[in-house]
Amino acid sequence: MNARSSLRTLRSLVPSGTSSSTAAAAPSRSLHHTALLSQAAEASSSASSSSSASSPAAPPPQQSSTGTSSSSSTASSTNLVSSLILSRPPTILRKPSKFEAAYFEYNRQLSEALQQPFPKEFYFKKGSASEKRFEEDQASTPHGFADPKKAGGKGAAKAQADGDSNDIITRVTAAEGDAENQPLPRETEADLKNDLQSLQRKLDRTLYLVVKRSKAGWSFPKKALDKKAKENLHAAAPLSVTLPLGRNLDIWLMSNAPVGLYQSGAAEKTYFLRGHIVAGQPQLDAAAEGAEKVDEFRWLTREEIQELLESQDAKYWSSVDDLLDP
Repeated sequence: MNARSSLRTLRSLVPSGTSSSTAAAAPSRSLHHTALLSQAAEASSSASSSSSASSPAAPPPQQSSTGTSSSSSTASSTNLVSSLILSRPPTILRKPSKFEAAYFEYNRQLSEALQQPFPKEFYFKKGSASEKRFEEDQASTPHGFADPKKAGGKGAAKAQADGDSNDIITRVTAAEGDAENQPLPRETEADLKNDLQSLQRKLDRTLYLVVKRSKAGWSFPKKALDKKAKENLHAAAPLSVTLPLGRNLDIWLMSNAPVGLYQSGAAEKTYFLRGHIVAGQPQLDAAAEGAEKVDEFRWLTREEIQELLESQDAKYWSSVDDLLDP
């Protein structure tokens, strides 16, 4: 049955009018043609494989090392410097302005005018010793239980008109304690002597540490990074102060990340970090040598630093101008 079905298929492929010999030869020709095609395909594949094996492999594309080598050499030749902006925050409140002093005085008078009068007759017997002591205490205290009708007296009106902040501060401090227990004055001995190396000056302002080197002039403390030891910025920043000015200083870094950059040239980059001094007093170290040696140091306000640095290096001052608190 299989042979007969195949024979029928071959006969159907042969067109009518052809002889039986031609029909019998058609399948053999098609099979022969298929065999030739397969042999040609095998020959072409073998030829391509042999040619690829005989010919040397093409070298991979070479990357240009000129840009990489130049960038790495530039990075290695750049000197990285860590500089610390060390500050002493204010220890007392600043002096109020004239407007603030007038505002405080107005609120004080308003509170006295709105409060209920103290019923002295209810607590003290008229003409008694206790009433006399109470009246003496009220007379010695500037801000006592004032009469609402007398709250806007001539003295208060004059103080409000003048707007003298010093007068307001004097009266407020007098009310805070008696004659034997008065607060310390706002101006210290360091202010009177103009001691620029003392931390006790300008207690109501933020002070910053600046140092002077014989060749570099005035600047914030700085230290070049040790490339061999792989020193980082936040580790070198405190050393820029402790190495030349003593190791008994307690310094707190506000962040390990730099807050500013100053580039004097292609060979040096200075990164600024911020910190606070917690305890200790800087002192010049006579044994320091080389880059660690400092000739002089000062604790200055922002305005004093601007006057000192702007005339020396305007570009350096512009790089730290926005980093300093008023």
